[in-house]
Amino acid sequence: MSVDVPVAASPALLKVLAEPLRWRILELLAMGCGDACPLYPGKRYEDWELEDPEGQDVEAVRPIRDDIEQRVRALLASREVPVA
Repeated sequence: MSVDVPVAASPALLKVLAEPLRWRILELLAMGCGDACPLYPGKRYEDWELEDPEGQDVEAVRPIRDDIEQRVRALLASREVPVA
């Protein structure tokens, strides 16, 4: 079961988080940031087109959250990563 957690991640924040790990990153998942996402040569990129949750109420955001959870689970399963 998912828990409602407030999250705000700008492309600038994502770059700050990704930069120290750039040599260890094998794949990058983007969620609609397009050209604003950091690019690292030699990495695999996948962009998940998602509805933008900004400004929507929690009832509208829950299906987006659930979609992300399903995609993450499918990705991990495709990489044979055990998921609880």
